[in-house]
Amino acid sequence: MAMCGQLKNQMEQDRASLHFNSTATLPAADRYMVTYYTDPLCCWSWAFEKHWRKFYNTFADMFSFRYVMAGMLPNWHTFEDPINNVTRPVHFGALGMHVTSVTQTAINDSVWFNDPPASSYPACMAVSCAALQSFEAADVYLTKLREAIMVHGLNISKNEVLLDLARQTASEHPQLFDYVIFLSQWKSNAPREAFKKDLQLISLCKIGRFPTITLTDQAGRGIIMPGYRPYEALLSSLEYFFQQQHINQKAN
Repeated sequence: MAMCGQLKNQMEQDRASLHFNSTATLPAADRYMVTYYTDPLCCWSWAFEKHWRKFYNTFADMFSFRYVMAGMLPNWHTFEDPINNVTRPVHFGALGMHVTSVTQTAINDSVWFNDPPASSYPACMAVSCAALQSFEAADVYLTKLREAIMVHGLNISKNEVLLDLARQTASEHPQLFDYVIFLSQWKSNAPREAFKKDLQLISLCKIGRFPTITLTDQAGRGIIMPGYRPYEALLSSLEYFFQQQHINQKAN
């Protein structure tokens, strides 16, 4: 779909407002890294989606991107979220209603009453499987999973649902997502090992809130942006990051 002129102009203005040399001409290995910690079952991440999409579309050629899957719901026997007062599936439904009231984002909470996911691990591993192809493959597939549960009320902890959504993603984005490759890798241990590394990274970085975004330079210095926030707040955080980069460059 062609981008309308007004939106394109706004994106160019947003980039220019950062007052920092663009990294668009740098090879991917030398770009700053944007890491997005999230989970397909996270309703705050769903509310954040429109802001994240605008951010990604504006700066896709300036940064490298990766998703880290949170695995926030291992199972209902051990799960507890005291911050949001969630201990049972119906509590996720109530949380969804709260997120809707705060962010005006429509959320279909029926799945938490009719067919609640037993865990977020299967969906997280499926996104990790897609990421073995590319970030873009993970991106379109994660979006498909989010829409499946948040809009259509599907239980994305079920293997047959995950595979059906993978087939749909391949049909809609054949240039980005290959279902044959996905299925082959899904049957291997590779996505489970990739997801295990995500969980280790989350533990190491002490990420406890989702969504969370970090932006780091090649030396590992950067900023952390935890929780739901509007697009304008992301721009403010970027401005601060680039100011710090400028200070570091002058010091060196």
